[in-house]
Amino acid sequence: MINYIKKLYNGRIGRLNFFLGMLFFEFSSIILIGILFLIPAILIGLIHPLHASPEASVTVTGVYISVTLIVMLLCWSTLIVRRFHDIGVSGYYAFLCLILPISGFIILFLYFKKGTNEINKYGDLVVSNKFFKAIFPVKITKSNLKI
Repeated sequence: MINYIKKLYNGRIGRLNFFLGMLFFEFSSIILIGILFLIPAILIGLIHPLHASPEASVTVTGVYISVTLIVMLLCWSTLIVRRFHDIGVSGYYAFLCLILPISGFIILFLYFKKGTNEINKYGDLVVSNKFFKAIFPVKITKSNLKI
């Protein structure tokens, strides 16, 4: 599992695939947030007739929010790190995106900054326009998931 996550942060990603990846994950998060608003209503409808506590829906919603945020943070961070690699700088600059006042400017910079035209220390020149292959560069196998 750890090797799989490490491989997600290796390599480079071009501007088009970065844009499409961010768009894909934005729409995914909108769908997940939409589901988030349905969970309490469904749970209260199931729990209330049994005279159980509605706090259970709050607990399930909190767990759902936490898991969703962790998965989305992982997805966005892999894209941002690989985009920094494409322009030839360290992926640690992705931590700047945690500073809210400047994160929007950094993302805009990554959308428009052209990557290096030669092989850099982070990998070969990006030539693939296959979206999902660029976004998810590693096949999931049993060997990848071993801890």
